[in-house]
Amino acid sequence: MSSLFRRGLCCGATAALALLPALVFAGGQGGAPTVTVDSETLQGEYVGADKNVAAFLGIPYAAPPVGDLRWKPPQPVKAWKGTRPARQFGPACPQPDMMGEFLKSAVKTLGGDESLVPALGPTSEDCLSLNVWTANLHGKTKQPVMVWIHGGAGFIGRGTDEGAGWVQKGVVAVSINYRLGTLGFLAHPALTAESPRHSSGAYAILDQIAALEWVHRNIAALGGDPANVTVYGQSSGGEFIGALLVSPLAKGLFQRATIQSGFPFPFGQQRLSAVVGPIESAYDSGLKLVEQLGVKQSSNLLSELRRLLVEKIVSTEPPWDYKPPVDGWVIPEDPVEALRSGHGANVPLLVGSTTDEATVLVDFFLTDRSEASYRAWLKQNYGDFDETLLGRYPISGPNGAMGSFVALVSADADCAARDEARLSTHGSRKVYRYKVSYQFPGAGGAELRAFHSIDVFLLFDYAKLFRIPIDSAGESLAETLQNYWLQFARTGNPNRTGLPEWPAYDATQDQYLDLGKTIQLKHEPDERTCDLFYQIRMQRRGVGVPH
Repeated sequence: MSSLFRRGLCCGATAALALLPALVFAGGQGGAPTVTVDSETLQGEYVGADKNVAAFLGIPYAAPPVGDLRWKPPQPVKAWKGTRPARQFGPACPQPDMMGEFLKSAVKTLGGDESLVPALGPTSEDCLSLNVWTANLHGKTKQPVMVWIHGGAGFIGRGTDEGAGWVQKGVVAVSINYRLGTLGFLAHPALTAESPRHSSGAYAILDQIAALEWVHRNIAALGGDPANVTVYGQSSGGEFIGALLVSPLAKGLFQRATIQSGFPFPFGQQRLSAVVGPIESAYDSGLKLVEQLGVKQSSNLLSELRRLLVEKIVSTEPPWDYKPPVDGWVIPEDPVEALRSGHGANVPLLVGSTTDEATVLVDFFLTDRSEASYRAWLKQNYGDFDETLLGRYPISGPNGAMGSFVALVSADADCAARDEARLSTHGSRKVYRYKVSYQFPGAGGAELRAFHSIDVFLLFDYAKLFRIPIDSAGESLAETLQNYWLQFARTGNPNRTGLPEWPAYDATQDQYLDLGKTIQLKHEPDERTCDLFYQIRMQRRGVGVPH
């Protein structure tokens, strides 16, 4: 594996390592479609082999969060004189250039052509933009809308053409950018004191909500149905959807949600105060970072922070797994308690994981793959449960600590999907749980197995894009996954004629749809292990353990 896995693409114990492409939707020459949104006219481009897909790219949904707007909620876009061109992706939000390295490494390992992986492109704080693809620009009947929330541990990634290839099947596709890293998640007492809502640290979630508000106001003009919006995302993108589910600010902005290998359980472990017990203060990391940036506590602290060059902020911030805190406004309560109490958005939910989430994370966590390294990692991440977990995942066999780590972290992610499904059924939500077990053919597929992000590879046809060898079972599975996701977006139920039946989740059965070379209904094999991981998660947040 490349050195990338030692440099910070981790998302905590659930091994959320997001994957985001930076691809350009295959297009052709043609006319210039126009549309009026928020009282301004956009000029896009017709793309696709038949030139019948209208692409509107780089649309600003909020004012640039620069200067005095850095670390403030997103503000309205200033009026544009004339017709605004919308033919190019907007800049990515400031970040280290790491995502492409991961994608190249994975593509190469799987036998694909890494030279086809595009570069990140320019970055800028002026990055709050979204992209829309539609084949229904002038249609009278409005189509379902699918909004992709990219992952990347909260500090890397961008929204480009995810889902654009699906618009010929009757949906309108949207992708978004949102603030990342320190710019998106800095919690600090001075920022909280400045805020009329006494909030800080959830700017990225506020950006996502602002983008969804833009969709709600404008998507009908682009052929989409504002009353049928699906948010879907993988890794930290899925985690943030967990925040949207429980945020009152997002109420009514989407009607379905898909969470892929990203679960909001770390939310709630940090609050905007110094709370006793296992709950951490979200200010701890913010205060430390401000100190590292060389800004001293004073009445001018925020002014000095806002004058800092963005390059210094990005180069100073650690590769954390960035999370929004429970702030009482954007996220008013612990998401676990909200789900358990039936609070939040009462929308159908599709949730799942992959069977080998952690194969791409070994070298990040276990640099020397020794027993000592494994034990230290266990203690740091699982506290007093380290010996219990060591008993369940002992160091044995030819793969030693590496094999134990992969088994443990993958099980933790699998059990997090179970817990998300189980907690979400406490309301009247319909929940559909899955687990991807497919692996690509060849030695690379055997090495990575059903790795974290393989569902993204299948959903967005990466095998074709990057010339990755794939067997007929994989091609069939990719098409089936796409059809499930599309049908779920249309109706809130992934089932339709021609697809294997996918029953709604039942906590008494603990069943999931296994998505491998064959598709079959299975049941959670080890309830005791999942109950143990759930107990650990609840202990971290100081709440009771009953489901």
